[in-house]
Amino acid sequence: MVGISQPQIHNVLKGTRKLAPELADKLLAKLEINVLDLLAPGELKEHLAHLETALSFSSGPYVPELHRRDAAPEAGKKSPGRETSRAVTNRRNAG
Repeated sequence: MVGISQPQIHNVLKGTRKLAPELADKLLAKLEINVLDLLAPGELKEHLAHLETALSFSSGPYVPELHRRDAAPEAGKKSPGRETSRAVTNRRNAG
């Protein structure tokens, strides 16, 4: 259907192989969705609000907290997508 074998999908799902960007693109195209469809509406709204605030008060380029190594989340607050990023990193390191 997408040109991906069942064993290949199985290995990606159980974490023994990494999901190649080309494979991800094929799956998204076949499912007729895009990357934004994978985000929960609340996560997207929160990130866009943060982006809007950062751009309106900043004279330099916007660097999301999620990707900045020197930025620590405020006490008791988690950055949007933090759990997802850690899960992706753990899967990458496990493979």
